[in-house]
Amino acid sequence: MGINYVIFAQTRGEPLQYQGDARQYQIPANSVLLTQGKISDGVIATDKLRFFRQDAPEQLT
Repeated sequence: MGINYVIFAQTRGEPLQYQGDARQYQIPANSVLLTQGKISDGVIATDKLRFFRQDAPEQLT
């Protein structure tokens, strides 16, 4: 874990992924995700934020 970076609006970045209506970011091992998605405007309530580590396929902890 540690600091992760999500860099938006990158032509060669990863397409946005969704789980339901929530964005899902899969941060690579180098901790820098380049995504094609645009940054969201507004505020996200802290009770809506979720962070998980994927230890194995389909296993989130």
